[in-house]
Amino acid sequence: MASSRKASFKMPPIKESQETRRTRLLAEQKQRRQRLLESSRHIEAFSSLSLGDSDGDEDDSPQIAREGVSAFASMVQPSVNNKAKKKKHKNSSMNKWADKCMYAELLELSNNSQSFGDGLPPDLETAWIAIAPVPSGKRCLAVTHGSSGPTGMIANTTLKSRLVGRTLIPSFPSALPPMTVLDCILDSNWRQNGILHVLDVIKWKGQDIGDSDASFRMWWRDARLSETAPLPPKVVYSQDGSQRQYRFKYPTLLSPIPWHSGLTHTSLLSTVIPAAKSTQKISNLVPALDGTMAMDIGVNESLVVQNCEIASDGLLLYVAEASYEHGTSPLSIWVPLSNNEEDGMLDAVGPLESFALLLQSRLQMDTLKEEDADMEM
Repeated sequence: MASSRKASFKMPPIKESQETRRTRLLAEQKQRRQRLLESSRHIEAFSSLSLGDSDGDEDDSPQIAREGVSAFASMVQPSVNNKAKKKKHKNSSMNKWADKCMYAELLELSNNSQSFGDGLPPDLETAWIAIAPVPSGKRCLAVTHGSSGPTGMIANTTLKSRLVGRTLIPSFPSALPPMTVLDCILDSNWRQNGILHVLDVIKWKGQDIGDSDASFRMWWRDARLSETAPLPPKVVYSQDGSQRQYRFKYPTLLSPIPWHSGLTHTSLLSTVIPAAKSTQKISNLVPALDGTMAMDIGVNESLVVQNCEIASDGLLLYVAEASYEHGTSPLSIWVPLSNNEEDGMLDAVGPLESFALLLQSRLQMDTLKEEDADMEM
């Protein structure tokens, strides 16, 4: 008995299924929202607090607050050492943007299609949204700060890396408002096309959007970005042999990644997955090279509209009611286009293709159930 008990401590913990962790985490988010709502209601109780008695009589002598706010004096924490406080502030500022992205878990797929044991969410058609095609590039946060100049002239935006929060490129001007944080993907060819893909919105003009559900965040992202016009590119030219090439100094186009709601097995197979497999074309303003006919677009005659081909990395699925949260979360799942040796995926069939095959199996099961129901009637 003792040896068995000792061995049990060395055994790895039983791994919960992705669906179990997802259900628990979504319930925790709902409880947290409810607590925030209740705490906001309690703020009204503080409006009746006073700094002392007030009976309407004029009295020039100083009054000591004996009730109201003074009753909470015991709750004030004593001040800490200034040196320790400064050191703590310095460390927190260095890591302020580290690990602030919401990381999707890889979808756990299985060939067992009975009783929804294939790894696909059982509520895929009712509780999820899809983001596709997810472009190839570097995940980062676009962070803006206050600027005291005209839009597009002052460097107000910084890109922070997703892991350690370091600055990817020097600060640059953008049409984004101050106090805004966006979850982005810096295109792998941004120096040629000047595109920064916007995946999600965390904060906008100081307003916390991350606590809202995913469907609202996608709508808000598209609505606000549609109001921001791309800035004229500031480029530098490089000589590659005999050909003159341009290079963007910073991204100029904020392009929202397409998202899909109202999912069904049929729409996933006919629309979403083909989009995740295809190359996306995005138009942006680029400088006219030598020998290129420039188009007068009302901004600068030296600029032309170019269709840029954007490679896809795969498909993202979000729980529609889920809030944005830092770190890895089962409320967002990732279905890559191809296998990745670093993730231990060495199957001959890519994850996205496996995802499509399992959806076809579910669709066939749904058809058989409908036929059986019709026969019983």
